[in-house]
Formats: sequence, structure tokens, C-alpha cells
Amino acid sequence: MYRVYPGEAPGECVIHLDMLSPAPQSGEDHSQSSLESALQVLRDEDFPAAEGCQHGAEHALDKIVVGRNEPLL
Repeated sequence: MYRVYPGEAPGECVIHLDMLSPAPQSGEDHSQSSLESALQVLRDEDFPAAEGCQHGAEHALDKIVVGRNEPLL
């Protein structure tokens, strides 16, 4: 799960990434691999999508559609 907070200036943010597991994990390799996978999704999918959403919101969209896979929004 990641939480995004405003930064000190427009266009900046602070991101907190929490990686949780239902069972204790052992080994640095597993943790590093999980972190790298999460960061890849953020960089390649989530951040570009969020940037597009922000651009749309700044240009006075009539409505914003939130998908059913985003219940926390």
C-alpha cells in the first residue's frame, strides 16, 4: 500500500510505501524482489496514470470515473 502526501511545492509529493505479508517472510532476496516489483508498477503504470488524472482534473472535467478495483479512492 502506498500513501501520497503533498510535497513542499506544487508538483512535489512524499510517498510512503508499506509492504505487508500475511505470513512472516525470510530472506533479503524475497523482500528486495517484492520491492522492485512494486516500484516497477508504480513507475510504469500508477504514476503515469495519476499524472494523466491530475492533468484532467486541472482542466475542469465534468466528472471523474473511478473503477471498481480502486475501493480506497
